[in-house]
Amino acid sequence: MVIQKMLGNMHPIVSLLLSLAINFISAYAAIFTLASIAQLTDYRVLYGIANLSALIIPIVALWSALQLVFSFAQSDN
Repeated sequence: MVIQKMLGNMHPIVSLLLSLAINFISAYAAIFTLASIAQLTDYRVLYGIANLSALIIPIVALWSALQLVFSFAQSDN
């Protein structure tokens, strides 16, 4: 809630970048937690899922960032 209020008072581009960074960090924290559990339990399938997710998240984050930037650019016109 506090983060939403803080992001609401900023320039839209800064707000966009901060929200993407927060989402990116939280996604990687979840992946590292999953990988740690996989290492502790020696469960190879779970470890493979964590590694695959670590490869996919940057691609999805870049794609969503591009979509947001393009939609922001179109809304100004």
